[in-house]
Amino acid sequence: MITIEQQKWYHLADRLRFKLCLAWCLEKMALPLVVLTLVATLIILIMRYYMTDYQFWIGVSILSLAVLVSIVIGFLLAKKHFEKRAEVLIRLESALNLNSTLSAAEQGRSSWPRIEESSRDILRWNMSRLYMPIIGSILLMAASLLIPMAEHQPELDVAAPSSWEEMLTKLNELEETELIEPKYIDEIEEKIKELQSQPQEDWYKHASLEASEQIKRTHQLELETLNNNLNRMNKSLTLLEEHGEELSNIRKKNLQETLNQAMKSMENSRLKPNKELLKKMGEAANRKLTPEEAKKMREKLNNMSEATRKQLRDGLDPGDQLPDNSTGGQRERARDPNAEP
Repeated sequence: MITIEQQKWYHLADRLRFKLCLAWCLEKMALPLVVLTLVATLIILIMRYYMTDYQFWIGVSILSLAVLVSIVIGFLLAKKHFEKRAEVLIRLESALNLNSTLSAAEQGRSSWPRIEESSRDILRWNMSRLYMPIIGSILLMAASLLIPMAEHQPELDVAAPSSWEEMLTKLNELEETELIEPKYIDEIEEKIKELQSQPQEDWYKHASLEASEQIKRTHQLELETLNNNLNRMNKSLTLLEEHGEELSNIRKKNLQETLNQAMKSMENSRLKPNKELLKKMGEAANRKLTPEEAKKMREKLNNMSEATRKQLRDGLDPGDQLPDNSTGGQRERARDPNAEP
């Protein structure tokens, strides 16, 4: 039969046992709580900064999950330190100097001693060791939820310099004629791609803008050179074919030299007709084409000349004017075929 004193000792042992279990749990969960709360705080701050639709309950849920996981980890780590009632009674004997009285009473060899008032307070909490991790975690939680945050401003896409798109458009127009050597177009496109591959913040720096302007100026000079050579060749061919019998030998020789110079200049230029057209132009210069072939070749020259003149007009500054090298001028000079151009 359980006596009143025995019940009191069991009640005291159970209370002490509960305190010990709770202390072990708090001890073991302290480090996981601080670490997980810190991680949760960083996640919440990042979400608050970047998420436009962030809501308060999201942060509360993340922190609650961190606390719950910490409690579970603390319990699992502390479980092996939990004591049974018999072990707690031995702890009480040692703390109260009872010399195994409680163990003997538990085995029925003696009576249960009277509980003194001082026996109820043999354990004291180490508040600094217990509360510091908890207080630190609470401060982290409050900071993650309440600290003011500036709204994240998404990076705006920087518009690429318009000159790049203009150059690519011009190159596509030349490529569509199928009369230009593709190597030149590929080289210019590669240079523009190199500029485009730079970080956006470097697009409008002086070096990048200067490189873009240099590509544009070089292309304009190549267009002018090609256009002049095409016009010189076209005029000379027209005079030789339409007025060959009326020309003096000196005039024929001069026109032939003009053709050869124009051909040589185009062959050495970066922007030039494709290989097939260059071959036909060489045959035309040496009078090896039939009238029908020569006519088709001159049509291609006119198409290429018109394409280059169009791009030259587009690249002029306001108020500038492109010199008239049209075929209309050729007929005007053809009235006097022996006149020097």
